Amino acid sequence: MKVLRANTNHWVELTGPDSAVGRRYLLNGASFKEATESPINYLGLYDEDYRKTGGSWKIQRSSLYFFWPVREVKEGFPGEFPPSA
Repeated sequence: MKVLRANTNHWVELTGPDSAVGRRYLLNGASFKEATESPINYLGLYDEDYRKTGGSWKIQRSSLYFFWPVREVKEGFPGEFPPSA
């Protein structure tokens, strides 16, 4: 099965000289040739922390929350974004 996966609207906020937080949407669906009822299988959101190490930015933590077709998020989500210092 071929899938279409798109990450969109990447939002990054610096929280310090070597730290940042970010969020981006995930759309996942069947290819247009194979889609039957809906071309989108699920919609989610990545919630991430980044750390600058050795001059390069790395993902320190990544969580994926789903909104559709079933809502699966942690209590208190989405909370304040970007988090206050």
